[in-house]
Amino acid sequence: MTELLVISGKHAGKTLSLPDRDIVIGRDKSCQILLASQDISRRHCLLRPSLNGLFVTDLGSRNGTFVNKRRIEEETMLRPGDVLTLGPLSFKLPRPAISSISDNSEDVRIASWLSDGYTPAAAKGDTAVIDILSIPEAGDEPPLNGSPK
Repeated sequence: MTELLVISGKHAGKTLSLPDRDIVIGRDKSCQILLASQDISRRHCLLRPSLNGLFVTDLGSRNGTFVNKRRIEEETMLRPGDVLTLGPLSFKLPRPAISSISDNSEDVRIASWLSDGYTPAAAKGDTAVIDILSIPEAGDEPPLNGSPK
């Protein structure tokens, strides 16, 4: 399961847990994650988890989809520490916690983790999980996301 940390908006500091399947973000009721801002297109972007990581694709949105302040034009892999911005909302793909780095990890991964001073949000005790595991299949009425359960 992939998580995104909400870093802007009224839910800043909370964690969004994504199921292991494609997720469409937008204002349309058919989207799995609904965002109410007029700066978000009806079908803004697609998040696609894979064994290699989380990929994001802009779906022809009016205001664009940005990764690290750069507008993306094609499917882009989000790497730990990357910031995804949709209109006024930003999300960060957290860096892995120390417990997720195995003894066989490359020294480069360990060195980068140690050098950036990252503290997992869950360790701070100031976040809540927004559970969207009950995201409906196509045609079902989606839950109102954006508010913690």
